[in-house]
Order: sequence, then C-alpha cells, then structure tokens
Amino acid sequence: MIGGADRDEFIAEADVGQVFKGNLSSHAVRFRYFNFGAYPTPEFITPPIASFDVGSRYIIFLRSRETNLEVAVPVWQMVIPLGPKLSSEAASVPPSLAGIAEELFDSIKSQPKTLGRTATHYFSWAKEVVGKNAVPAVEYFLVSDDDLVRYQAAWWLSFREITSPVINILLDTSNNSSVETWARSESERRLEDIHKGNWVPK
Repeated sequence: MIGGADRDEFIAEADVGQVFKGNLSSHAVRFRYFNFGAYPTPEFITPPIASFDVGSRYIIFLRSRETNLEVAVPVWQMVIPLGPKLSSEAASVPPSLAGIAEELFDSIKSQPKTLGRTATHYFSWAKEVVGKNAVPAVEYFLVSDDDLVRYQAAWWLSFREITSPVINILLDTSNNSSVETWARSESERRLEDIHKGNWVPK
C-alpha cells in the first residue's frame, strides 16, 4: 500500500547496453515499480511511471542507495524510450553526457512518427545534459521531412532564438490544414506571443 491505496507491483529485467556516467558492476538490472493509476492523487504526486516493452531501448538515470539502485531524477520520467540501434552503431556512441544527447536526437530521427510526436521533450532532455550545445543540434530538425517534428523544433527554438526559418515554419504550420489541430493552434499562439514580445530570448 502506497499513498493510502493498494498499488500493482511490477518487475522488469533489462540488459545494460552502455553506461554513460559512473560505474555499474552488473550487465543486467532488475526494476521494481508500481502502478499509481491514471492520475496523481493529492496524497501521492508522481511523474509518469515506466511501462517497459520487451525488445525496446531506454535511457534510465539511476543512483546508488545502500546496496540497491533507485531513480536518480524523479522529476523526469523513470525511463526515456529510445529508437532502435544496431550493435555496431552503439559502439560509436561516446560514454558521456554528449552520448546521452546523441541517443535522444537519434531516436527522433529514427522514429519521427512515434517518438517524434514528443520531440520537444527529447530536445529539453538533451539540453539538460549538454546545455546550450543542444541548440545547434535541434536546428537540424528544422529541415525534417516530418511536419510535426519540424514544427516542434521551431517552437522549441523560438524560446532560444528568433530566426527566419523558425518564424517561417511556425507560419507554415499555422496555415497547414494537414497538420494536427493542436500544432496549428500552438503555432498561432506562439506567433502572437513573439509579436507581443512575450517569452522571447534576450
């Protein structure tokens, strides 16, 4: 029982493909996590909880606690889904914070129709680990073949730099009937904010 209510307990086992920072003695980890329901309650507020899928790849931030490991950054999701990668490609990813960012960006490139639907989250996660170096990497997505990924890159960048490509993509998205309604609406709202000088980079 957690937060005054019974919770479903789950166990997931995973192979460790690469350690980006710190040391891990084992090549396998075992997760114990709980189902907190569809919405957080006043008694127990929690970020989204993991849903592990067989054969999928994830980035997971952990830290040591006595003899066990626990989630290191609770304000993030417990796990961040990644796109597929060949074993030969995995060897080329540097074991560093830059390697984490590379994995995040590659996931959007490899799965724009699925993971790409939440591209802004991946951009922000990358910025958390590499800082301003994430900005030029996100600029790459301004020429993405996927309308939604291209819009999200422009929206995310508009809080950090106002350039002609950023404005043009926001304008195109707001007038593109083939783009989902929420993206058109957010493009219009962001353009209005920029015109008023709200939430613009200094």
